[in-house]
Amino acid sequence: MYPEYRKREGRFLRGAIVFGGSLVGLVAIGLFMSGVLGGGGEKSTPATAARAPESPLPVQEFPATVVPAAADTVPGEASGSPLMRTSNVSYQEGEQEYRAGRYQEALDLFTVYTGEHPGNAWGHYMYGLSAWKAGNLDDAKTGFRTALTLDPSHLKSRNNLTRVLLDENRPGEALPVIEEAVSGHPESGEAHRLLGRVYHNLGRTENALRAYREAVERDSGDVWAMNNMGLLLIEAGRFQEALPPLARATRLVSAEPVFQNNLGIALERTGHYTEAADAFRAGLAGDDTNGKLMANLERVQALRESPGLEPVDLADLASEFETSLSPTEPELTQTAPPGEPASGAADAEVPPAVLPEDRP
Repeated sequence: MYPEYRKREGRFLRGAIVFGGSLVGLVAIGLFMSGVLGGGGEKSTPATAARAPESPLPVQEFPATVVPAAADTVPGEASGSPLMRTSNVSYQEGEQEYRAGRYQEALDLFTVYTGEHPGNAWGHYMYGLSAWKAGNLDDAKTGFRTALTLDPSHLKSRNNLTRVLLDENRPGEALPVIEEAVSGHPESGEAHRLLGRVYHNLGRTENALRAYREAVERDSGDVWAMNNMGLLLIEAGRFQEALPPLARATRLVSAEPVFQNNLGIALERTGHYTEAADAFRAGLAGDDTNGKLMANLERVQALRESPGLEPVDLADLASEFETSLSPTEPELTQTAPPGEPASGAADAEVPPAVLPEDRP
């Protein structure tokens, strides 16, 4: 492996393998004179056969184009060395690592894949998605932007680039990205919801509320848009207005602690302490370790409602919100581009089956 070490090791072995009477005798005499073979009846201590160099061996460096991929472990070993994949990576291999939650391994594979298939927008999209999940926001932006350079209409790359920019608290930079997504794909409820998030972060309340409503009008099951609308209204002090979208969200997904917590806050702020406590309990049923829900429940249980206050009918509020929506065309599913140019026609890929877990 390392020539200097092999030389020293070779000299030692060649010297140790020589056997002869005179040599054995000389060694025995030398040991005897040094006290190793005698010495008070104690057992002799064998000398060390060979030592590795005291300083650590140099770490092998790889060329810049070589990227480590998913690590495989040899059966029976506690831990194995990663198998370095430098070529012939398939799209399916990278997607499989992503599906398994091994985001860094997926990123490594898609690094190689995009180097071998630079014209495939979906490969760069998955590179960006894997990098985002692995916590590498700069690489994520690079992947999504490269995909958009290859295919400016690539909706998923535009939406997720918006999410990354929001993660970096850069809503001003995210605004033109998501505005172009909405302009090019007005049927996409997801794009409208993300536009609402950007406006929300920019403090443009009315713009955000319109965007969230348009998201729900395009997808009547978009519970995150409903939740975000309710949260924004709570932040604006418009607690009564927050109840219908939150009632609808919790009716569709009753086990989501975030929705129940926000509904509980809106109910508490409108004086409905009994229903607020019920909402906080429902949230704890989905997450019984949620400290915020525990504290909110404890606080509201100590409050007393005003005498004669009419109980709120959440089912009616949910229906009221649903009927207030204007029907629109359903959201369409984006299909993959035809693939590489003629020179790489065999490399055409289908869009990934995996999607990022959506967030508000």
